[in-house]
Amino acid sequence: VDIVLALDLSSSMNSPPADGDLPKIDALQQAVELFINTWTVHSIAGDRLGIVYFNGNVSSVAGTPPAPVLSDVAASATNFIIDVNAQSGSGCTAVGGALQEAFEQFDDPARPRFVLLFSDGMQNVNPFVGEDGSGNLQIVNLPAGTTDFPFGGWFCTATTASGLDGAAIAPDGDLLADKD
Repeated sequence: VDIVLALDLSSSMNSPPADGDLPKIDALQQAVELFINTWTVHSIAGDRLGIVYFNGNVSSVAGTPPAPVLSDVAASATNFIIDVNAQSGSGCTAVGGALQEAFEQFDDPARPRFVLLFSDGMQNVNPFVGEDGSGNLQIVNLPAGTTDFPFGGWFCTATTASGLDGAAIAPDGDLLADKD
């Protein structure tokens, strides 16, 4: 099986949820470490893992030794955990770009393939995840000035991104309170 984890590293991940004290980035790091360690124990030969990070940009982590993003989970587990634990949040939330990058990592259509996306916010950077009118998802670039966003959202700027650092965001995306 091939699994790519798409992990949100936007500014809002630095804050705790409205009802907690642990920053969301710390909870994400703990969850990823638990997932990788559990999967390593139960993996079968040939299982592969990849990690894609996203904020206003999208990047990926090479396996061990430096290899394609999808790497043997057992051989690359420590490298992936160290890399995830070294991350911090900044910037906006490029969900569409993260999904696009994650799907581009799959190189064998015969293998079972999964993307697990972890995010606390709404997409706010092109490309966006949209719907094609017949119930299928698609990745779309929205023109500047768009006010009708697919699945909620808004355009993020450097000013709005820095304003989210330390903010408490409700599950529906509403700003609850400034935690600073």
